[in-house]
Amino acid sequence: AAATQAGETAPSGDPTETGEVAEAAAPLLPVRVSVYFPSADGTEFVAEPRDIFDTVSPIDRAKQILSDLIAGPEGEDALPAMLRGVRLRQVYVLDDGTAYADFSSELRDLSPGGTAQELMTVYAIVNSLVLNVPEIRRVGILIDGQEIDTLSGHLDLRRPLAPRTDLIAEGFR
Repeated sequence: AAATQAGETAPSGDPTETGEVAEAAAPLLPVRVSVYFPSADGTEFVAEPRDIFDTVSPIDRAKQILSDLIAGPEGEDALPAMLRGVRLRQVYVLDDGTAYADFSSELRDLSPGGTAQELMTVYAIVNSLVLNVPEIRRVGILIDGQEIDTLSGHLDLRRPLAPRTDLIAEGFR
């Protein structure tokens, strides 16, 4: 069966076939999530609501959220979490709740380099995934499929990180 795109439904299949066909025939409904961006002053996170397709797969939900994060904020109260040119390569979700987000080298190469900027970039990724995808409890960041020690020398990324809700602005928690 064909996968569905925004607003389309897959051709209906014979319901006596596999469960996959029956599931693919149902339209994907939108669900509201909160994507976390650095505030305009860069000191905490603000949440922007986004609609993603409510897929069964935590990997698919995570990819949609990270695509919205990479696209940047829509409002004036927030700053981009990463610079243009960063690409999401893949997302992996393990059974123990650990997710790995694999980005292109631009995530590291285009990083502004300061402590606050590194903290905001990393926890925009971690908070946006963990606080929206129930199957994800911690997030590791990979560059071109490889584990990294840090993005710009300030934050230890050798282990997956839990979310930091203390960095989220009061009205957005």
